[in-house]
Amino acid sequence: MIKYNNIVVSKETTLKQVIKKINKLTEKILVVCKKDYTFLGTITDGDIRRFIIKKNFQNFQNYTASDIYNKKSSYMVDGTFKKKNISTKIAHVPLINKKKIFLRIVKNDLLNNFSKKNFKKRTAVILAGGFGKRMRPFTFKTPKSLMLINNQPNLLRLINQLESYGFNKIYVCARYKINKIKEALKNRNFKSEIIIKNENKALGTAGPLGGIKFKDENYLILNSDLVFNIDFDSLFDFHKKNKLDLTICVKNKTYEIPYGVIDIKNKNFKEIKEKPKHEFLFNAGIYVISSKILNKIKKNKKLSMVDFINQQIKEKANIKIFFLHEEWYDIATIKDLENINKTLNV
Repeated sequence: MIKYNNIVVSKETTLKQVIKKINKLTEKILVVCKKDYTFLGTITDGDIRRFIIKKNFQNFQNYTASDIYNKKSSYMVDGTFKKKNISTKIAHVPLINKKKIFLRIVKNDLLNNFSKKNFKKRTAVILAGGFGKRMRPFTFKTPKSLMLINNQPNLLRLINQLESYGFNKIYVCARYKINKIKEALKNRNFKSEIIIKNENKALGTAGPLGGIKFKDENYLILNSDLVFNIDFDSLFDFHKKNKLDLTICVKNKTYEIPYGVIDIKNKNFKEIKEKPKHEFLFNAGIYVISSKILNKIKKNKKLSMVDFINQQIKEKANIKIFFLHEEWYDIATIKDLENINKTLNV
C-alpha cells in the first residue's frame, strides 16, 4: 500500500514543480519513483540548494528531478534490519519492500525520540523600526510589523516560527509606534524570552544592532515585514559548516523588459532583442551574523545593512549567500499585503 503519495515524484517532474511540492512539506524530502513506485532515490532541501549553486543561480528551473535526485540515498527495507548508508543526522528515510517498491517515509530510529530543535538555544533579532511610509494610511495607526497575515499580526507569526526552531531569546528593535508593539506582545505565553529594544532615534537597518551585546557565536537577524517558510536548521548548518562571519539569504528574480531592446556596438546597430528576460539575485532581508562582526556596530549610530555588509567585504570577512527556494514575501505596500493574504488563503 502506497502512503504519503504527496511526496512522490517521477524523474520527469520539473524542478519548478519539485520546489513547489517540497515547500508544502514539513519534512523537506521527496521520493523519486518509477510509475510502478519502484524506488529510485530522494530529493532533499539541501539537494536543491546545491544544484542551484552549481548552476550559478541561472536557468536552473529548466531542469527536472532526474538532474537533481540522489541516486545513492539512504533507505530502510521493510521486514528486515537492513539499513543502507543511514547517518544519525538523517531524521526521516524512505521505507521500501524487498522488491524496492516505495512504501512510506519513516523516522530514523537511530535517533532518540526528542526533537533536535528542542535542545538548540538560539537568539534572533527582529528589526521592526520602520515607518512603513509606502503602506500609508494603514501605518498611520498600526506599525507595519503588526499588519495582519491570515488574521494574525505578522510579528507574532515570526515569533512563533522562531520558537518552533528552538530560538529561546528574541530581540525586537522598534521605534515607530513602539507602544502598539508592546501592547501586542503583552501577556502572551511565549516560550522564548522577548526583549523589546527602544530606538531613541532613527538608526537605519543595521544601526539598532549596536545597542545589543552579542555574547553567543551566531545570531539570526531579520526584517519584521517578511512572510516565509524557511528552514532555519538548514540555514544555521550552512553558516556553521562554512565557518562564516556573515550569511546573506537571497532570492532569484526574473524581470522581463516589455520592449524590443536595441544592442549597439561601436555606435553601430548590432541586433534587436524582443522583450528580453534578465535574472538577478536580491537580498531577502534575513541574515546569520557572527558576534565577532556584530559587535563592531557602534551604539546609537545610524547605519544601513548595505553599508555594514560592504564594510565587511572590505575587511575580508568570510561571507557567503544562502539561496532561498522557499516561499518568501515582502510586505512593502498595501497591494503586497492584499496579495500575500490572497495567496496564503488559496
